[in-house]
Amino acid sequence: TVFDDAVLDGTQFHDCKFPRASFKNAKINGAWFAQLPMESTVFDGAAGSAIFGGCDLSRASFVGAKLPGAGYITSKLDGASFRQADLSGARFGAVDPYPAASMDGVNFDGITAPGAVFVGASFARATFNAAKLAGAAFNGCTLKDISFKGAELTHASFGPLGKLGPANITDVNFEGVAASGAVFVGTSLTKASFKGA
Repeated sequence: TVFDDAVLDGTQFHDCKFPRASFKNAKINGAWFAQLPMESTVFDGAAGSAIFGGCDLSRASFVGAKLPGAGYITSKLDGASFRQADLSGARFGAVDPYPAASMDGVNFDGITAPGAVFVGASFARATFNAAKLAGAAFNGCTLKDISFKGAELTHASFGPLGKLGPANITDVNFEGVAASGAVFVGTSLTKASFKGA
């Protein structure tokens, strides 16, 4: 199913079936995607603050998309790519009473995401190399085998927040990051490298 270059602002998609669909360069501001199997769907270059609730976006591609303020509530994003996307203020974290998105093996390299919220999320083998994450929130996250090499993490928070404990960080590469003003209060740091930070 092809939605390339379509104007879908405010459109609602509920309980539909279109795995491996294409939304390249589509306008999706205010669009709502709920309970959809969207494995390997392509959103490259798409634009707008869409909401994805309970969707399976495994291996989906959001390369170069402009999605400030987008929300990924209880969605599965394992193996997805957001390389070079604008995710300023986007929410990937837990939204009470909903759990955080699943994000193993996600590529966030080169994203622009100041103020993005990842609270309570669990990551394994994800990459944030050269990502711009000033003020991003990773409170209560589990981060294992992650790379933030060369990322901007000024004023990012990895400490406790409300009912969420501090982040649990294992085998994480922070080499060359800019982390002035970052918060690591109570954070568990096992085999983390901050060489050249």
